[in-house]
Amino acid sequence: MAAPRGAERLRVKGVVIASVTHDPPDRVGLRRVTPGLLAAAVLAGVLIGVGTWELVDRAVTDNSAKADATALIDELSVAVERHDADAVAALVTPDIVVRSGAVTVTGVRAIRGLASTPGAKLDRTAPVSVNGDFATTFMDVTAPGGLGHRDAVAVLQLEDGKVARLWAFVLGSTPPLDNAATP
Repeated sequence: MAAPRGAERLRVKGVVIASVTHDPPDRVGLRRVTPGLLAAAVLAGVLIGVGTWELVDRAVTDNSAKADATALIDELSVAVERHDADAVAALVTPDIVVRSGAVTVTGVRAIRGLASTPGAKLDRTAPVSVNGDFATTFMDVTAPGGLGHRDAVAVLQLEDGKVARLWAFVLGSTPPLDNAATP
């Protein structure tokens, strides 16, 4: 009987012992990364990130000033999206001033006109920060008339639970953020 290739033959008292050496593959135990596995890992990372953001936002929102400002901004967003001019007017002071770039809108009557314009939309895209009477957040602003949507840093001055001033600094076009990279 012939020994297999690479085998050693050893005869001991009429018994033939054959040994076949085994060369393991280079990457034993490592799996190949497939597109599906990569997509699952990225999705898991995104879900962990969003979950962490939500938990931190809820944990930090225990501050009543921050909770009040967040609720006010969210109510304003809903009222603008519904084009409910009365609800928007109830959330702002009579002498409201809204500035975005070169555009300035003053007074509740002008704000009512903007709020009733189809296509206007405000979406808060980040947690709210509060310092004294000022609140800041990132917003996705959709301009009326099909002008598209832009990411903006919104700074709001609050008085007696209402918005008195709102500055929308559009990333990439409004000074001092005209050189900012838009996401």
